[in-house]
Amino acid sequence: MARADRSRFWASGQTISLGEDAGDRNFLKIFRDLTDGKMQLEAAMKRCQAVTQTNEGLTAAIALLAHELRNPLSGISLSATLMSQQSREPAIKPQVESIARNVSLAARLIDDLMQHSKVTSKGFSLDRSDCGLRELLESSTRIAQRQMEQEARDV
Repeated sequence: MARADRSRFWASGQTISLGEDAGDRNFLKIFRDLTDGKMQLEAAMKRCQAVTQTNEGLTAAIALLAHELRNPLSGISLSATLMSQQSREPAIKPQVESIARNVSLAARLIDDLMQHSKVTSKGFSLDRSDCGLRELLESSTRIAQRQMEQEARDV
């Protein structure tokens, strides 16, 4: 709509017929100025787009970081495996096992970062599969026990 000074504004309105008077039709027009609401909506949409772009950038950065962390971790894992196979010192075995466990934990964390990147991307699809609750609980319990043992040794 246009105001008397020709400035434009967003409006919502209603037109009501008041009937005829001497052959003329009379109408009543009621308008509400919605310019402030429209401007707030446009500003909110711009903020939403900016946040979405930032989030996409962070997701890409997380995926890149996870990929880059995987490379040195593979080398550490390979070295730990070779040390375990070639070492004849029984005193070294617990330390090598500790390295292997921590590498495994770090690999799981990196996989979680990769999954986060996949979940937040537009091409995400969920694959369902059957699993046994007992196996999941036993695996979780073993992981928790190893972590508590590791923390007790580190103290």
